[in-house]
Amino acid sequence: MTDLSSKARRAAKQLAEAMRSKPEKTGTANDLGPKIVDRKGRPRLHPSRVIETAADPAHPNRTIRRARVQWLPDVWLSKGAIEQGHHDAATRFLTAYERGVLGAKDRHLTRISFNRAAPTGLPIAQLGCLSDYRAAEQAVGIMLSGALAWCVLSTGTVEGWAECKGWHRDRASGYLMAALDRLAEHYGYPVKNAA
Repeated sequence: MTDLSSKARRAAKQLAEAMRSKPEKTGTANDLGPKIVDRKGRPRLHPSRVIETAADPAHPNRTIRRARVQWLPDVWLSKGAIEQGHHDAATRFLTAYERGVLGAKDRHLTRISFNRAAPTGLPIAQLGCLSDYRAAEQAVGIMLSGALAWCVLSTGTVEGWAECKGWHRDRASGYLMAALDRLAEHYGYPVKNAA
């Protein structure tokens, strides 16, 4: 019995010494997010990513930092690469896709029903969004709709789309710019430098 208690005392003493010899943590205790600067203080984050604070799923009373991919038209608008008309057209195209194709529900939708007992059919607004999306996709064309699907409807980047197609980044960027020009022209948004 004395051997066990002496071993426990030695283990507790070693643990206490180890805890004292540990260097103090830098930063806040809740800073579990990615490190956004390197050792020299330069930013390491890609321009299409943004750091945000969010609730920690494991601990409800704690917030964590996390990186998420920013929507490409937002990045290009902040850099001045596209105009507000391009951004508005991309936003309308994405909204029409989400509501029409994916069926995202809005609170103010009116339902079409032929049978009161078992309502079937799509909401009127969903049908309108579906036709708006299809008309815009037809106006853009087959060649350019791939750029919109990759970079506007999802969180893809121009670099990723260029790599997928086997193209240079500038070529993929030109395709996306031409697609946004056609989209803004289709929706009637004013754009000064449209090709």
